[in-house]
Amino acid sequence: MKQIVSVLALTSILGLPALVLAHGDVEPKHGGVVALVKDIDYELVAKPDSLTIYVEDHGKVVDTKAATAKVTMLTGSNKTEANLTPAGENKLEAKGKFDIKEDTKVISIVTIQGKPATTVRFELKQDMHHDEHANHKHGADSGDSHSGQTAYGIVGDPKKVTRTIKLSMGDNMRFSQDNISIKQGETIKFVVANQGKILHEMVIGTIKDLQEHAEMMKQMPGMQHNDPNMVSVKPSYSGDIVWTFNKAGQFDFACLQPGHSEAGMKGKLMVVADNSQPATKAVKEHEHMDGM
Repeated sequence: MKQIVSVLALTSILGLPALVLAHGDVEPKHGGVVALVKDIDYELVAKPDSLTIYVEDHGKVVDTKAATAKVTMLTGSNKTEANLTPAGENKLEAKGKFDIKEDTKVISIVTIQGKPATTVRFELKQDMHHDEHANHKHGADSGDSHSGQTAYGIVGDPKKVTRTIKLSMGDNMRFSQDNISIKQGETIKFVVANQGKILHEMVIGTIKDLQEHAEMMKQMPGMQHNDPNMVSVKPSYSGDIVWTFNKAGQFDFACLQPGHSEAGMKGKLMVVADNSQPATKAVKEHEHMDGM
């Protein structure tokens, strides 16, 4: 039996659904997890002696001959970096010895020729599998991580927006609204304007997600974002998030630029239950965790 590290995509980032939204009809071909970022599928396979990323676009291989990937592995306060280089038609790989733990988080910045750099994050979980089973789905690999479901909802369809909510952000470290009520099942388009002179962002998640994301930002300042549950906005510009709140509960949003949420740049999302749909456990999290 050979030890293989199966990869569980982070359904919360850290609440980071963009990194776990696999195409519904795509199976992992190499024993890893398929993650969707801007219509490109990334499959990460992590082993103690190698890290490999396979890249496809709706089942078609993406040429990685001129691509690069920089991978950062975070285990507690320890940080390890590796550079992946082309290793085949749609394959990027790094060889070495990787001390991977159950709480290791992997952040990969992939640059494909002609496309902007893309940030893909994964959380690793060690399992023991026979080599012949490596390409099969096991346990959590077949669960919500493939549907894109998070504790606080799913990515919304812009064509099915039921309501638009406009917010502004300022250098006083406040959102123009900090307590928003939503009906379960609504697809909300948040239009977020930056009225300040520095970069601000809005990130949606559970309080635990946001705390973890904020900690990662401290360890990796300047980290790029592509996630659909958040938007980073330059001064005098605006951006948007489209999100479907299919689970009831109390959720959070914040600006996770270093020091901003600590200064008060945060708010609450109260999703009122539809009795025909299940509620989430997020409210209980608030009862047991300190605010940000």
